[in-house]
Formats: sequence, structure tokens, C-alpha cells
Amino acid sequence: MNEFDSLPRPPLFLRKGLQLIASLVEADWATLKAAFLEKRFPKTDAESLDLIAKNPVTLSRKDVDLIRRTLSELKGVTQQFEEEQGSVDSDFISSLFTQEATANSYTITANRLQDVIEIVRNSTIIAFPLRVAAVKNDNERNYLEARIISDIRPVFSSRNQIDGAPLATVVVHNLMLEFRSGEASKSMCVSLDRDDLLALHGVLERALAKDELLSERDAHKEVDQ
Repeated sequence: MNEFDSLPRPPLFLRKGLQLIASLVEADWATLKAAFLEKRFPKTDAESLDLIAKNPVTLSRKDVDLIRRTLSELKGVTQQFEEEQGSVDSDFISSLFTQEATANSYTITANRLQDVIEIVRNSTIIAFPLRVAAVKNDNERNYLEARIISDIRPVFSSRNQIDGAPLATVVVHNLMLEFRSGEASKSMCVSLDRDDLLALHGVLERALAKDELLSERDAHKEVDQ
């Protein structure tokens, strides 16, 4: 028993990342481990992914990015222990994996667990300085996870009386956002129709274009919104 044996439930993306790390075949994990431990310091997340993508991994870029985000989150938490106690606390990582594996009926080998601890301690890809991480996350709310639930709703002739078959149906999409506010994980739901989805898609595409441009130029100033 240790102080981490009853940890609060981590955010959804971290739970998915822990399970993905535990389930990787050895060949894929060995390739990822080698990439994460290369002594390089990419300036952007995209450069980190490009470095990993050069290796013959059978995972998608989305999976690789989830693993990187998971390891970065573990790095950020353990850096707090390092500041407070002078060392990275491997018991925290072990307890977190054990708790999630038990809750979701999967296992992680002792060797894989030690590899994760080694990466968290030594990787320069995920080891963004604390100050950089602090500036990046110095917001009232920080995004964790999103999903969209879609359903079909009937339209009847009267709101108060059902007098036959529906006149029409409408498709409604509910955007579920999970975010961190302070120390707590929270969520909210926003209803969208097709036009809203298209508008949101356009906004995201524009944001990605700005992100790519700023990353290429290594800019540190805001661009016009």
C-alpha cells in the first residue's frame, strides 16, 4: 500500500492513452520507446510527431499523438513531485497504471511499466520546461477531450398532441467537451446542426492553418483572428 493507491479518476484522454500503451505489441512499443528517448528537443508538437512518424510504426498518427500526450501529462505531474520531493515518483505512475488496468480488465507488464518510467524521466521530446508548460496551460479552462453524439428526432404536427406519424425528422448533433478548470475535470454539451458543423469545421481548419504558419516561422505573436 502507498499514498497513490486510491487516485482520483484521470481525464478520458489519459485513460485511453494508458490502455493504448499497455496494449501495444512489443515491436511497436520498442520503436516508439527509441523515438521518445532520442536526444532531440523539437520546438513544436508537430516536430515531435514527425520524428516519431519516420519510424516504421503500424500505429496511426492519432494514436502516436495520444501516447505522446499521455506521457507528457505523466511528465507534468511527476515534475511536480520532483519540485516538491527532489525526485520523480515512480510509485505514482505504477499506481495509476495498476488502478486503470484493474478497472478496465487489462494488464501492463512490469517491463512496459519500467519503460514508461524511463521515458518520463529521460525523454527530451516530452520534457518541455515547466515554464513553457505553465505558459501554455495558463488558462481558466484547458481542453481534455471531445466527442459528438448524433441522433434523429421526429417532428410532429403538434407539440402537445401525438396524432399520427411524424411529419419529418431532424438530425441533431451534441458536442460533448471535457475540460480542466483549476484542479477539477468538467464537461459541457452544445447542440449543433449541419450548418453549425460546417462552420465549426471551417474555424478548425483556419486555426490549424494559423498553427502551421506560426510553427514554421517560429513566431511568438498573435495573428489576426
